[in-house]
Amino acid sequence: MRTRRISSILLAGAMMVGGTAAAAAPAAAEDFEAAAPHQRCLWLADDAGLGCFNPQGDVFAAHDTVRDGKRVVTAWQTDYGRTGECHNAKGAFSTHFCDGSDLAEHRKVRFKVSLRDGASGDDEKSTGWSDWLSIG
Repeated sequence: MRTRRISSILLAGAMMVGGTAAAAAPAAAEDFEAAAPHQRCLWLADDAGLGCFNPQGDVFAAHDTVRDGKRVVTAWQTDYGRTGECHNAKGAFSTHFCDGSDLAEHRKVRFKVSLRDGASGDDEKSTGWSDWLSIG
């Protein structure tokens, strides 16, 4: 399992508007290369996709890096029983941001990234779970 950190500029671009996250999609996976100590990302095998968590704002991201007709899903769970998924069905070289701003402060979250055929299809590729990360 390969872990990378992403640019604070990228997830800082996910501006919270009316309780939802909105951002322009980056042009390519290279936009994820700069390091920022507070953000964590996991890459799928063969660099087929990338999922991230930014504890500053509780933002999850799913970045699709391959033209394969599949969606990238960043699934998460907390240490107090909540779960969720951030789906990117926008196509290759796009990013979808999901707002997790109602996560409990000073708790933990972990996430994994999957490649999926459709919203409820089986995961074709998946990372393992990340380490437990502090929430805000």
